[in-house]
Amino acid sequence: MRGMRMIRLAKTTKILLGVAIGLGTATVGTAAYYFSSAPETAKITVPAFVGKTKSDVESWMTENSVSSDQCTFDYTYDEEKDQDVVLSQSIEADSVLGSEEVLEITLSNGPDPDKEFKMPDFTGKKQAEVEQWFEDHKFTAVSYAFESDDKVEKGVFLKASADAGTTMKRSDELTITFSSGSDSDEKTEVTVPDFSSYSRKNMQAWASQNGITLTIAAQASDTVASGGFLSQSVKAGTKVKSGSSITVTLSSGKAIKIVSYVGKTRSEAETWTSSQKLKSSVTLLYSSSDAGIVLSQSPDSGTAAEGTTVKFTVSAGKVNLLDYTGKTKSAFEAYLSSLNAENSSSAKISVSYQETESTSAAGTILSQSVSGLVAPGTSVTVQVAIGKKYSVTSQAGKSLDSFKSYLSSMGLNLGNVSYVYSDSYRSDVLVSNDTGSYESGASINCVVSKGSYSWDPGSLVNAGSSWSSLYSASADARKNGYTVTKSDVESSQYSEGQIVGCTVSGKSISCQVSIGSYVTIPDVTGKDHSDASSTLSSLGLSVTELEQSYYSDVTAGQVVGQSLSAGTKVRAGTAITITYSKGPEPVVTATIPTIYTALYDGMKGSEIVSSLTQTLNAAGFYNLNFVKISTGSTTSINALKSVSPAPGSTINVKDQITIEYYSAD
Repeated sequence: MRGMRMIRLAKTTKILLGVAIGLGTATVGTAAYYFSSAPETAKITVPAFVGKTKSDVESWMTENSVSSDQCTFDYTYDEEKDQDVVLSQSIEADSVLGSEEVLEITLSNGPDPDKEFKMPDFTGKKQAEVEQWFEDHKFTAVSYAFESDDKVEKGVFLKASADAGTTMKRSDELTITFSSGSDSDEKTEVTVPDFSSYSRKNMQAWASQNGITLTIAAQASDTVASGGFLSQSVKAGTKVKSGSSITVTLSSGKAIKIVSYVGKTRSEAETWTSSQKLKSSVTLLYSSSDAGIVLSQSPDSGTAAEGTTVKFTVSAGKVNLLDYTGKTKSAFEAYLSSLNAENSSSAKISVSYQETESTSAAGTILSQSVSGLVAPGTSVTVQVAIGKKYSVTSQAGKSLDSFKSYLSSMGLNLGNVSYVYSDSYRSDVLVSNDTGSYESGASINCVVSKGSYSWDPGSLVNAGSSWSSLYSASADARKNGYTVTKSDVESSQYSEGQIVGCTVSGKSISCQVSIGSYVTIPDVTGKDHSDASSTLSSLGLSVTELEQSYYSDVTAGQVVGQSLSAGTKVRAGTAITITYSKGPEPVVTATIPTIYTALYDGMKGSEIVSSLTQTLNAAGFYNLNFVKISTGSTTSINALKSVSPAPGSTINVKDQITIEYYSAD
């Protein structure tokens, strides 16, 4: 820019010199005087504006004749800085503002009104605590109301216009109601002040302190600035009681007609918002439209109050996609990730990779289908070198040195070498190797023979040796072609797990292994339990005798069951339980007591039954059968007819006694 000013001065000098030559000496003197005394354009130094206010910047613009085209304002939300505080400047402090430079000032628009919070559960919370929460979270449209309640203490949260847990923007209108106490409580009387000199915050503080429900309404005004006082529903000086409602109307400023700047330039849009005392917020997005063109606007019609933020989406132009040919794939991926994150992730450049054999280092980009200025959403195809591939075939039977030479001829490296015993390949030659297609520089693994594996089990296969010892000792042999198997056999000579005999044939070892001595269970039911126990014990079994818990008709002591069925083969020492009879139940006798029939004449039927039941139960008889005979032609009174067997008889206490009686009941 300084160069451009110098060019302008040079042209002016030539013109003046030409005029001087044409007009002669006198004229030359005049022209020379004019040139030497012409004032230079004053240099404008940009101050440090960060932390200062918009009005400070505007004062500087006025003092230095800086137009709104050369100094623009942009707003962004900030949780810490107050509205209109300078957050950043595009030209550093103490730099000279060039004639064609634009100083961009970013101002705080205050906290983001659209930031969301979860509505807490204020149940039981006092007014001061609730109000502090909304102040700390910078809510801007909260109204406090008061309502009488017999159960909730005065000054304690009662209800809210949004439920606990609801997601709320800090700019959403919200009414919080506190209890003003019971209707029977004495109401405080307060004098309504003149709110014309109160700030919005002071109005709300006065209302909260005095238990007044305050509603703040907004109304457009051509004469009163935004936020200024217009009216109050209750005149100043009026006395009202706590719990009353007052509405204060504030100016929302002059109603400004919104003009759509979609399709126009950002500069035009920002000049308009500044001239209308509106704020602007700009979001840059990559677009096929020219850089600086407004793509969308909100609001884009209707009216708005002074200070309203108009949100513009502005084109950042096409995406400048750099050519990464010759660079690495990883570098391109990092670059593309960064590019796609710019301007609200609007580039949306996608990529597909094609792997190509090449003498270039693996991962090198060989070609890129498109670069330069491209539309958002463009897909680019990138060819990436994977190095030349070589086909590796089986080299089984070749020496390790020969295999190394084979790999070296293709630019491949020897990988892991493992050794195994082999009956098919002599010692020190390859048994197998990795095969397939590999890039230059790849490592190829192989397996080398240690020759045939030989193992002598020696005395481990002798009769009486331990099978587990043989099997454990043969672990390496079994890994190298040997098979060691067993079959179980009964043996009274060898203990369980001992080898009875083995057959060795080459690399195959087959053994018979003792499972110990077995016996066949005999049938001992019907025998006396002592005899049965002796019989079973003599066979080497572990016997448990169990008497039945109940009486039966089977002779006492006779075996009625065994836990192992007859004919079952089991090892010696196996436990068996035999169950024997408890025998018939013993007979208990008693004598039926003397019963005087005359005693029961005239008794009620139920009394006869009750009395005889007690008498016979006391004698040990409980199996009683009462037979009721209705009174009629034989007898007309309640009476005992008979007891059978007859009183005085000695019988089993479990035998039934039948009692017949007359009853009109």
